[in-house]
Amino acid sequence: MVETKLKRGLVSETTTTAENEVAKRQKIQLSSDSVEILKLLDSVFTSSAAGDSRILLRKLDSEVSKDPTLAPHIIDSLSSRLKSLPPNYAAEVWLLIRKCFKLSEIAGDVKSTFLEQATANVHCEDAWIMSKFKIMSIAFVGENIEVDASRAPILEMLDDHDQRIRLASLNALYLIFKRGGDLALPQYSKAINMLADISHQVRLAAYRILFAFAIQTPDKMIPARNIKNNEEIRLIDDAFAHLCDSMNDPESSVRAEGATLLGKFDGVSMRFLHQTLEKNLMTNLNRIRSLNERAKGEGGEFSSGRKFGDDKAIRGEVEDDNNVIARGACGAFIHGLEDEFQTVRVAALDSLCTLAAKETTGDFAKQSMDYMVDMLNDEIEGVRLNAINNCVRLASRVPVLLEDQNENVLTSCLPDSRREIRFSTHRLLSCCRLLSKKCLNRTVEELIRSLIKFPDDQSSIYEAFRDLGNHHPHFTAALTPELLNVHPFFDTCETDISDASYAAKLILILNAASDSKSLANFFPPFIKRHYAYLRDVYPKLVPKLDFLEDKKAKTKGEFIHCSTAEFVTRRVKLLPQINSTQALTSALTSLNRMKKACSSKEDLNLVLAHADFLEIQSILRTYHFSRTNLNPIHHSLGIIHRLENLLKGMTEEEKFHLREYKLIIFSIICFFNDDKESVFSSANFQILLDEISTKIAQHGFTPSKFTRSLIDQCRGIKRDSLLKSFLNSLLRCVS
Repeated sequence: MVETKLKRGLVSETTTTAENEVAKRQKIQLSSDSVEILKLLDSVFTSSAAGDSRILLRKLDSEVSKDPTLAPHIIDSLSSRLKSLPPNYAAEVWLLIRKCFKLSEIAGDVKSTFLEQATANVHCEDAWIMSKFKIMSIAFVGENIEVDASRAPILEMLDDHDQRIRLASLNALYLIFKRGGDLALPQYSKAINMLADISHQVRLAAYRILFAFAIQTPDKMIPARNIKNNEEIRLIDDAFAHLCDSMNDPESSVRAEGATLLGKFDGVSMRFLHQTLEKNLMTNLNRIRSLNERAKGEGGEFSSGRKFGDDKAIRGEVEDDNNVIARGACGAFIHGLEDEFQTVRVAALDSLCTLAAKETTGDFAKQSMDYMVDMLNDEIEGVRLNAINNCVRLASRVPVLLEDQNENVLTSCLPDSRREIRFSTHRLLSCCRLLSKKCLNRTVEELIRSLIKFPDDQSSIYEAFRDLGNHHPHFTAALTPELLNVHPFFDTCETDISDASYAAKLILILNAASDSKSLANFFPPFIKRHYAYLRDVYPKLVPKLDFLEDKKAKTKGEFIHCSTAEFVTRRVKLLPQINSTQALTSALTSLNRMKKACSSKEDLNLVLAHADFLEIQSILRTYHFSRTNLNPIHHSLGIIHRLENLLKGMTEEEKFHLREYKLIIFSIICFFNDDKESVFSSANFQILLDEISTKIAQHGFTPSKFTRSLIDQCRGIKRDSLLKSFLNSLLRCVS
């Protein structure tokens, strides 16, 4: 039935004569699409069923969203029908009008016409069916009225019996403020009265209006609440006090929004900030009455004695009329942090941290830190993570983390099963300053325990040790003999540097030694070697210490700061010095760890090139000469091809060393190869041998013993059997 009427509306008669006259007068060229849209709009008013009209209006809404150029045509068509809109779907028509005004620039005279009609709609009869119509009209006025125009129609609707209309009026006032309009002081008192509204949405909108006043005129003096002798306070303090009272609202969404708005205040007096963390009313927010005022009693005059019990003490809770802040608003952040809803607790945490960071003296930050550390025990992971991140933000404002706070951090979050919480805890420990040597020792013990339990957290824990050493050099100096197990009389046994716990302690001590040179007196002789190793493996975690540097040779850790060509050159020069296979494997393992510590792409490429050279060496030294064991040889050949093609900036000498490695690999594969057409045939082997001989003759390079033996014995041999015989003897000698 609806589809039949919709099709009938689409093919109905053309636009009316009045609409065509308006189009001609404004010289608007109607396209075929515009004509169809106007036909569709005309069918809205000719349809007999309200449901069909609503469907057509929704279709018009979607068409305008797709093509905003249709908006002026619809506005022109509706301008003559504003006063005769059917009440059944008048709200949907005004919704369409609001969208057209948002999507297109409408002329000023047309806008005035629609504003006058919308203002008149606000005063229509209070039938329930007209409520939505009035709401749309109020919203239209708020969106299009001039910011300095009269707002009397909106203000009148603040006392409407329908909560939806009251909400629309408050939203319209807030929208005018966001558009640059000023709010008058009587509207502030009206918003305060609406904080007791039965609808939580109205209360929420009223809190937003109070916040808008605090932004607009923060230093304006207004009468303090409940004070009878006309004392005045700043408007921002009064608005902040009312927002604190939102923490007692029965609706969780109001409490969450109120907590969020509290963090956006800037310039609140210190006494109000401290009151948010104290449930008992502080004396500086309670006006002390004079002796005469207190002698008058509750009745305001002395007791005459004629009435029995006229001056008796009043038991129970009495509303004090001398407070500038409601007693229920005291301890607002405590109420927010103890709320049963997660959203309220998270909002209260963020706002408390923001206000503490804005405060200049740091007293409020120190007081707030204690409450945020307590939130690390929350049962919800998201709240705990948010509390840690806020503590990290506030760590720079708090000079020292107290002993009980540090213990709470170590026991609550460090053993957490969620990786993000552990990493955030490491960052928190990196930012904080500890109170004593005992706190540092306890922190080191817990971090070592966490390193053993979660070995994948090694890089994050090492960074925490680095920052702890930088921030606590004197505490670390006092703990150094205990951490290194230094005996006052006997020599200290050397600890294995591959032990992650020992490496973490050494990172802590070496970073502290950069500020406390006296630490060197506690160092056993092997610390110098361990420092060179850690400096090579973790260059970003271990600082350069001049008293531990080798003056005769540069440390390997400096390679990470040089260019690619210099890096490869120095590494090639060091390769012949590594004769131990175990040392080669250890260096390769260290480089694989070093990849995780590289932050930039350049450093990572250098480390990868370093690791590729050592991996080729390791494969060739540990290779067992066998036909069934050629996979490692092919892998090393792929590494050489990658270095030759991708690594730029190598000198001729460096390329020559790669050619030597390639010659060894080619010899092994050629010995086991029986295919004369293969890439690894004897003919191709001779070509490679000639290239290396030419390089030696041109540049005067010194070849290895194996290369010299191949050139002397195998160059020029064309018989495969004879060549393989020589290769067999040479390769077995090498292996």
